[in-house]
Amino acid sequence: MKPKTALLTAIAAIGFATQATAAPLTLAEQGSFAIGGTVKTSPGSYTP
Repeated sequence: MKPKTALLTAIAAIGFATQATAAPLTLAEQGSFAIGGTVKTSPGSYTP
């Protein structure tokens, strides 16, 4: 395997490995998000 190809393969493998261990995105913690041009909110109060 060429050195450049091996380096790119290693970098890609490391990138995929870190994505696999990342925490999932939880929309419930966000409180509000846009869907199709309208804003949907969850009940509760916002305290920064």
